[in-house]
Amino acid sequence: MQKLRFVALFVLLLNGILYLGAQSDPALSGYVYYCRELYGGSRAARSVYLCLDRSVIVISDYEADAGFLFPGHFITKLDAGGEFMWESTLPGYSNSTVAMVDVDAEGGIYFLCADPDAIQLYRLSLSGREPIGGPIVPPCNTYFSKALRTDGGDIVAVGQSRAADGDEWAACYYRFSAQGDSLASAYWPGSSGAGAYDLALLDSGNLLVSCYLSGNSQSVLEVNPAGEIVSTYDVSMSLFGFGISISAESGAQTHLLAYKSSGGVSVARFAGGSSEHLFTVPGSVIEDVNSLVVTQDNIFLCGIRGLSEGVVVKLDADGAVEWARYQPGDNATICQDWTPASKSLLAVDDNGCAYWSWGGHAPQVIIKLPPDGQVQTVDEVQIPVANMLTVWPNPMKTRLSIKADPSLRGESVEVYNIRGELVRRLKMTDSEAIWDGRNSSGVDCPSGVYLLRSNDVRNRVKKISKIN
Repeated sequence: MQKLRFVALFVLLLNGILYLGAQSDPALSGYVYYCRELYGGSRAARSVYLCLDRSVIVISDYEADAGFLFPGHFITKLDAGGEFMWESTLPGYSNSTVAMVDVDAEGGIYFLCADPDAIQLYRLSLSGREPIGGPIVPPCNTYFSKALRTDGGDIVAVGQSRAADGDEWAACYYRFSAQGDSLASAYWPGSSGAGAYDLALLDSGNLLVSCYLSGNSQSVLEVNPAGEIVSTYDVSMSLFGFGISISAESGAQTHLLAYKSSGGVSVARFAGGSSEHLFTVPGSVIEDVNSLVVTQDNIFLCGIRGLSEGVVVKLDADGAVEWARYQPGDNATICQDWTPASKSLLAVDDNGCAYWSWGGHAPQVIIKLPPDGQVQTVDEVQIPVANMLTVWPNPMKTRLSIKADPSLRGESVEVYNIRGELVRRLKMTDSEAIWDGRNSSGVDCPSGVYLLRSNDVRNRVKKISKIN
């Protein structure tokens, strides 16, 4: 009997150690990161991309309070622990869109930028933004909702096209080479609001594209590489929202579809040109969906509830809700005022952690939700002081751009080496300063780690790296 008690106690102790170890494992820990505030406007997430090292890249739109304009876009990168690495501002035009593609082995970020005048593929690195290939002039205004790279290296994107006067609408498809050359394009005309929303690759080389063309239904098209429609499957819908989301099932030749329905969000299995309804997640949990991710054991939905709550829902394979997490904000409204909603707002790693970004007129946040969904809510998390002092690029070579909120206008920031010695004092002009990598004597500083400190009452600190 004593031996059995000892074994039971040992098992309980071992389970406790394993549980505590899992809880302290950084790979299984969650975080909430507040993006820097913009004064006189709002920012909303458009794409969330998870890198192999679990760093996260988020592309965001900016809307001025004066009107529905996107004067710029932001690309923000966090490390695996949710710490700020850098942020880049991209010039934009009214109603322009930026769609994330992927990241290469050197860390270069590929994205498509579409504005009313041109479509351009870019690569962003520490050396700056480099156009890949020449700009492509579309026949009418084009806006992308999703882009990805095929196994062969080509880039495919879908979205919405419409004439400048707004009278002609179409779902659109583009295919580019790795060098940015246009390989194919297709336009599928429809009624007002027509557009393509999501896409997925098939083993045959064809694609599945979800779109709305006309009538009281949305469609899933099988499209060949040239953009020719192979087959069409219509999904009758009484309500229209963000469109149909598509995700391949793990280890299977089937896909799941998720879309807004009268009862909430319906999920169906799609294969061979037909679908089978599986279940509906109640509207009390989620009312509309803009991103769907399927893993081996779970289904993740990202969408909205009501008019001002973003939500991520984790389901088991049978559709039972394991948890749901909510975030205030009207990200979806801002991203849909003039352009199609993004289908890339959610990513899930191989540990089952979900990465999500949401914003709007509420502060934009980037959130990592661990497998149990337990992370401090936005109301419980204080805005990190360091987030109010941003630098780009980091690491730097010969030029570092330093930005801060308006409270630092006219103040100074100081650069220290790791020995605590003052290297340079910089004056903030219009909340911005530039460090050229030199000390106060004009001598180029060696490679290494430096600390940037704001010379105000809050003494904000940012770690930066310099490479020569």
